[in-house]
Amino acid sequence: VCPVVWEDGGSNPASYPMRVKNITATASSTGLADMGPENTINGSGLDTDDLHSAGPADMWISDSDPLGAWIEYEFEAAHKLSEMWVWNSNELIEFLVGFGLKDVTIEYSTNGSDYTTLGTTHEFTRASGESGYAHNTTVDFGSVAAKYVRLTANSNRVGVLDLYGLSEVRFFQIPVNARKPYPAYEATGVPRDVALGWRAGREAATHDVYFSSDEQAVMDDTAPVETVIEAGYGPLSLDLGKTYYWKINEVNEAEVITTWGSNIWSFTTVDFLIVDDFESYNDINEGEPGSNRIYLAWLDGFDNPAANGSVVGHANPPLAEQTIVNSGSQSMPFAYDNAVGKSEATLTLTSNRDWTVKGVSNLTVWYQGDPANAAETMYVILNGSASVDNNNPDAAQAAGWTEWNIPLQAFADQGVNLSNVTSITLGLRSGTGGSGMLYIDDIRLYPPAP
Repeated sequence: VCPVVWEDGGSNPASYPMRVKNITATASSTGLADMGPENTINGSGLDTDDLHSAGPADMWISDSDPLGAWIEYEFEAAHKLSEMWVWNSNELIEFLVGFGLKDVTIEYSTNGSDYTTLGTTHEFTRASGESGYAHNTTVDFGSVAAKYVRLTANSNRVGVLDLYGLSEVRFFQIPVNARKPYPAYEATGVPRDVALGWRAGREAATHDVYFSSDEQAVMDDTAPVETVIEAGYGPLSLDLGKTYYWKINEVNEAEVITTWGSNIWSFTTVDFLIVDDFESYNDINEGEPGSNRIYLAWLDGFDNPAANGSVVGHANPPLAEQTIVNSGSQSMPFAYDNAVGKSEATLTLTSNRDWTVKGVSNLTVWYQGDPANAAETMYVILNGSASVDNNNPDAAQAAGWTEWNIPLQAFADQGVNLSNVTSITLGLRSGTGGSGMLYIDDIRLYPPAP
C-alpha cells in the first residue's frame, strides 16, 4: 500500500508516492549479488502495511567503501519532491554490525551534472533489526525540483565495518506534472474523433499540447503545439489504425520553474468507422427522456406483416441481445418469416453518412444464425435501391459469428452516392418461404487491407 499525503481535510492529495517503475537505482558498490540497490525501491520485504522484513535479500548492502558508499535514484523526468521515507538497513544482526546509514549527505539535480545539497547532514534513524519494521526517518525535500537524488553515507550506525545498507526508500511528489491521460497510455481502438484529457498539474496556468504521429518529434518538442486553458483538447479528426504520441507541458510563468513536462503517452485509433455497433440501444419506455429502443431505429415489418416478415428486438426487455454478441455488450436480434416473400429492417442514418472519408472501401457486417434456420438469401441495400446479396446461400444457418465483407464499389456501380448514404437495409429474400432468427453486430467501414 502506497499512501498519499492529504491536504484540505482529505479532499485533495498534497503529494503522491512516485511509481516504482519510473525510478532507477544505482550505487557505488554492491556487496552481494542478490542485495543490489534496486531492492531499495522495488518493495521487496514490505508487507501490505508497509512493514519491512529482516531478510538480507530484501535490502541493499554496499561492498567495502572506506570513504562511504553512495546510492542514487533517477526518475524518468524531473519532479517536485515533497518528502522521502526511509527504512534503514534491517538485518537481524543490525544491532551488532550497524550497517544502516547514520550521517547522510543528500544531493539533488535536474540534469545529473549539477547537484545541490539538501540542507545539512541528515541522520537516518536506526532500524529495529526485526521483522515488522516501519519506516522511521522522513526527509523533507521542501518542494525542490529533481530528476536525480543521491544519498552519500558519511558513516554507518556502528562503524566497525566499511559496509553500508538500506532496506527501502519512497519518494513523494507534488503533482505539478500532467497525469492520468485519456486515452490511457497505449490504449487501442480509440475513436478517431477522440478528445484528449488529463489531470492537470497543481500549479498549471496553461497547458501546451504536443501531438503527432512522430514519437521523436514529441520527444524533441518539434511536434505541433497548441496552448489550451482547460485540461482537454479536441475532438480530433484522426486517421484510422494509426498510432499517435502526445505530452503536456504544464506552464505557469509566475513560478520559479515555469514548465513541467509530462511523460510521453501514446494510443492507437480504431481501424474502422462505425455504422452501428448496437451499444446505444436501451429499454427505456417510448416517450420517456433518453429512450432509444432498437426497433425504433431499425424499422421492421411489425406494423406491416403482410409485406415484411421481420421483427427486430426481443419481445421483452432486454430488447437488444446481451448474450449472443460479437463484441461489446449488445447485438440486434432479427427474426424473419419469409412466408410473405421477404424480411428486412432499415436504419436511417443521422450521422456518419459520408462513406468516402479516411479511404474506407469495404462494408462489413457480422452475423450469426442457426443450423435450424431456413436458408434464405441475405442482402444489404443502401439508400433504398442498390442491393448486394451474400454469396453464401446458407448464410442464415451460420452457427458462429461470421464476417461479411462487401466492397463499397458494388454499391457505387449501382448509382449510390457514397458521400451521402442515407439508409442501410438488412434482409433475407424468400427462397423457401422459411423462417428463423439471426443476430447482427458490428456494422463497420474499413479501408483497404495494407
